[in-house]
Parts: sequence; C-alpha cells; structure tokens
Amino acid sequence: MKNILYSALLAGLALLSGCTEDEDQVYMSANPVQPVLQLPENGEAYIISEATGENRLAFKWSDADFGAPTEITYKLQADKDGGDFSKPIELGETTNNFISLKSSAVNGILVRNDFEAEKPVIVLLRVTASISSNIAPITSEVIETSFTLYKLADPNDDGSRIYMVGAAVPAGWNPGDAVEMINIAPNIYRATTTFAVDRFRFLGQKDWSPVSYNFPFFTGSVDNNFENARQADREDGDENLWFKGIPGEYTITVDLNTKSIILDAAHTDDNSRIYIVGAGVPDAGWDPGKAVEMVNIAPNVYQTVTEFAVDRFRFLGQKDWSPTSYNFPFFSGGVSSNLENALQADREDGDENLWFKGTAGKHIITVDLDNKTVEIY
Repeated sequence: MKNILYSALLAGLALLSGCTEDEDQVYMSANPVQPVLQLPENGEAYIISEATGENRLAFKWSDADFGAPTEITYKLQADKDGGDFSKPIELGETTNNFISLKSSAVNGILVRNDFEAEKPVIVLLRVTASISSNIAPITSEVIETSFTLYKLADPNDDGSRIYMVGAAVPAGWNPGDAVEMINIAPNIYRATTTFAVDRFRFLGQKDWSPVSYNFPFFTGSVDNNFENARQADREDGDENLWFKGIPGEYTITVDLNTKSIILDAAHTDDNSRIYIVGAGVPDAGWDPGKAVEMVNIAPNVYQTVTEFAVDRFRFLGQKDWSPTSYNFPFFSGGVSSNLENALQADREDGDENLWFKGTAGKHIITVDLDNKTVEIY
C-alpha cells in the first residue's frame, strides 16, 4: 500500500513539473508547513568587525513540508527595516535546514546593499522554501535582528576571502599560513604570489573545511599553466591543481561565478590607464568623464572588472574622446567570442565600436594593446 501511495505522489510531481509557466502555481499540499527561523531569535543583535570577519554566523530553521517527500531548496533572505521583501537580498542558499556564513561575507552583502555601517541597523530576515519553479514557494515569518557592520575599505571588496595552500605556493600544506586572495568583485578574488612546479588547491577559509576547490571545480576557462594534478604518471587522489609553468611570481585571479582562473606574470603597475565608455558599460554610458578605468597589469596590458550590457562600447586612452581611442578593427589579434564588430548588416555603427553579445553582468576584461587582443571572462 505504501508503494502505491508513493508512486501516486511521484506521478503527481511529474504532472506538476509539466505545467506551463502561465498556469496557476499549486502546492503539493493544501496546507504546506512553512519553515520557522529558530536561530537567530527575534531581536538578536550581532556586531561584526574586520577582526571577526573569519568567524561564521549560524542560521537554522525548522523543516518545511509540502506534503510530499522531495528535496527542498531554502534561501535565507534579508531586507531593510520597513521593507516588504519585494526585492529580497539573498544571503545564502542550501538544501539543509541550516546554513553557516562568514561574517565578512554577510557584512559585505549588507554594506553593498546600502545598510549603514558603524552603527546598529535593523535587518529583517526570512527563509523561503521551494521544490520547483512550478510550485509556489512558502516563506517563514519575518524576524527582526540588529547588525553593527564595518565599512569596506574598497567598494569592490565585500570582505570575503579565499586562500591557496599546497607545495606550489609559499604556504605549503599548512592552512594556517594559506595565501590570502582579496575580493575584487562578487565571488572574484586576486592575489600575487610565487608559484613552484607542484600541486595546490583553494580553500574557503584558513582551514581544510568546510569549503575547498580542486581542479574539477573549475569547468570554465583555466589558464594553460595549470592542469589536474592527477595524471597517468602522477597520483593525486584529491585532484588538486598542478602548476606546470615557469616558477616565479604571478598574479592569479579566480572567478567562482564562471569557475575560471586567469594567471598573469607579476608586474609593477606603471600607472598608465585606458578607459571603457559606451552603452555596453552601464556604469559609464557615453560620458567619457565617467569612463570605466582599466588598470595596468603588464606592459601595455590592462584589466578591470565591470558590468556589461548587450550593447556597444569602445576604449579611450584618456577620459576624453581624443586624442586616443580604440575600436573593433584595432584588435586584429583577436577578441573573445562574446564580442563582435558593432557594425553589422542589420545594425548601423559608423564608428565600428565593439559590441558585447554575451550574458549581461559583471565580467573580467583584459586588453593587450601590443598583441591587439580583448578577452572577457
């Protein structure tokens, strides 16, 4: 009898998953049980400082129940005092009934969403539970907490960090000495350190757990100086990363969003700059006075992290239209597949700007003026 009932529930789930988006959302049960936040308690106060940034904050709630045995995805969300969660701030996502977040990460998310630092501020919290995009999520009651946050020294730095450990880097295999990587954009980290031909991995904290990243994690673009440490002639049960380049000092950039790694030979910034302007970079638009600055990372090589929209843009040699600018035809050495000439049969562009045709959002862009190349990750 139990098997028959369970089969019926699975059949019901299959039917629900086939619903079109414009059909009414339904619950598996007429009276689903909502989650209840248990930790923190209503009215609890937190004080976060740079000194305590590595400490973790624990959040816990009771299980939701949709009336069917299925995996539930929970999201911990925040909003400002008086907010209605119409634009919730996502703090974390899990399939467990608890989550542990770094204090620095929570601080960064809240400060970058305009919560005031260095004084107690009200932060509303709730948990949502969902099992399918076709089944309406359920939410906990909202609780009110107080957070005292610290200011971010760099607006691009949310205070979060990742680390490198292993024989290839100066830390060796001691996580307490792990090489720190600084946050430069959401989930993007950078460090300058020396590499030897050997293995290493990334950690989410100065400890072996709970978070680490090995070679298979990086399914995006990985610099060809790295490979899986496990090879036919080399054992590595943990599938660490292996540095196979020329030993020396490098700047490494890790993007956990795109699961990619960029490596550049270490270089002292010569203080030269180029700039990006156009509708394709919303932070600048077509105002050269607001052009996005690209920092020198190697002779005639420039890099930055910025927001891109599907539209046109160009590079300037100064925060003005003249005397120097670079359009699409200049880059004869090649550009990323998410770029093309803005001048197309169905699209006019007398200046032959560059056109971004990738996924809108924050990206790392690198311009090499000597080799006349542009890469966007």
